[in-house]
Amino acid sequence: NVPVHDDLIKLGLLEYVENARRRKHTRLFPDLQEPAAKILGRKAGRLMESLVKEIWGTEGKGLSLNSMRHYVQDVLDLDPMVPEKVSRDIVGHEGRDTHSKTYGAASPLSALKAAIDRLPTVLPASAFRG
Repeated sequence: NVPVHDDLIKLGLLEYVENARRRKHTRLFPDLQEPAAKILGRKAGRLMESLVKEIWGTEGKGLSLNSMRHYVQDVLDLDPMVPEKVSRDIVGHEGRDTHSKTYGAASPLSALKAAIDRLPTVLPASAFRG
């Protein structure tokens, strides 16, 4: 289970997921795998680079998938309403000590969703369907 930001819902991600299920896709974005490569991230990284240029132009210079992950981490770390563990679970970071790395369950989906919903909209209004 993965919490989805409301912006992705407005952009139609849930309908896209349902469509992929109906088509019996084993991957959500099957066209992102390059036929000759076993690594799945290359094509996604290049696609992200072109989207950043299209949406943010020169203001997005140097941004990548990884920089977006850092952005999310920074925003959540500065939000006093988001517990540190929830923030770590969202971005996939380990805890700082043996206890937090080894023990404890994953954050509940409701806590992850609440934190995701606190992230600001970063897309221009023109990106959303009317």
